[in-house]
Amino acid sequence: MIHPIEYRYGSDDMRRIFHRDTWVKYAVDVEFALLESLVEIGIFEVDKETLKSAYKEARKIDYSLVKKFEEKYKHETFALVYAIYEKVGGEVGRILHVGMTSNDVLDNVLMMQVRDALKLILRRLKDVVESLADFINKYRNQVVVGRTHGRNAVPITLGFRFMLYLDELTRIRDELEYVLKNYIVGKLGGAVGSQVELYPHGELVEKLMLQKLGLKRARAYLQILPRDLLAHIVLRLILLSSILGQVANEIRVLSRSGIDEVSEGFGESQVGSSVMPHKRNPILSEKVCGLSRYLRGLAPAILENIVFEDERDLRNSSLERTLIPEVFLILDEQLISMKRILGGLVVDEERCMKNLKDAGFEIYSSVLLHIGVMKGGDRQKLHEKLRSLFSRRYSSLEELYEAVKSDAFLSSYYTFDDLKRASDLGLYISACEAKVKRFMDELE
Repeated sequence: MIHPIEYRYGSDDMRRIFHRDTWVKYAVDVEFALLESLVEIGIFEVDKETLKSAYKEARKIDYSLVKKFEEKYKHETFALVYAIYEKVGGEVGRILHVGMTSNDVLDNVLMMQVRDALKLILRRLKDVVESLADFINKYRNQVVVGRTHGRNAVPITLGFRFMLYLDELTRIRDELEYVLKNYIVGKLGGAVGSQVELYPHGELVEKLMLQKLGLKRARAYLQILPRDLLAHIVLRLILLSSILGQVANEIRVLSRSGIDEVSEGFGESQVGSSVMPHKRNPILSEKVCGLSRYLRGLAPAILENIVFEDERDLRNSSLERTLIPEVFLILDEQLISMKRILGGLVVDEERCMKNLKDAGFEIYSSVLLHIGVMKGGDRQKLHEKLRSLFSRRYSSLEELYEAVKSDAFLSSYYTFDDLKRASDLGLYISACEAKVKRFMDELE
């Protein structure tokens, strides 16, 4: 084994979709969907039981037989057809692959693989969305320090912070469901897409064949399906990967020493470092981040793949053989990991409160500014005065109020009750809760 997706990344369920033996079975399905369609409209006469028996035998073929013929003929699709021909022989073998070109097999197989892989991705995503929604509901009132630019800002709640990621994930979920419905298409075009080999029966044969395969008909194509279809699909998958990377990175940041508000679940015998026994590292989150970096790097390649010459050339083939399985298997790994992260995520509520206390009273300055303006103050002058006021730290609300009273301008706008109101964490929790409630209600 060489590539990590062979032994480290992705599930067996996803690997099975792209396994070469599975590829053969998809291809056999395509070939026999065409044969059945040709028989149904009377172009050829083959007994149904004979056809059924031949299909059963063809489905026993594995990739080793195809590879054997490919070594001889140097053509993968011809090797596949010849393997089926050798296996079934007779009347069925005689009419195998009539009206087809290689890419009528290859493109339909690819779309069937993508369809089935997308369905698995959507099932995984559903689990992640549900886990994240549970986390948000559980911690929707857990107040924490809000931060911008890596610096303390204004108190928020943990549920409010993670609400954004749920919005992103549900939005891309809807996009992927749209893609599954509209961009998974098939074709039967013959040598250059005109269906001349089966004219005037081509469109009817294509309709019957694609119905059997569970594929929609592509609106237009030449010898191959237009590759913007794959770009639409893959770019959305990469977008999902990047969103997962964003969630994982936030968890990683909140796990940092000095913040320590959340941490990944840690097994009883798990080791964080080979040399530092105390370490508990956010390794799953870091893995998700690293894999999203890799997938983002594939975006230019799938865009380049849109371009081909004349009715087709072969530049798309080698790229798709590597890129498509990689994208799905790596994203599969990210989703599995994210579900595990969210399911075991530990929130240190005491640490959250300590960080709030350590942040000082300056984190209430924006509300204080608003209170002063509502009491008739000049916002710009208040801003300057408060900026100067909070250039030092205060150990208590009383100490802060003494500093306010010593300033003639500030003391005309703020009472001690105003300072208590601005520093009441219940105010910040209520504001965040209102946003979370509206968002969660809209999702239902």
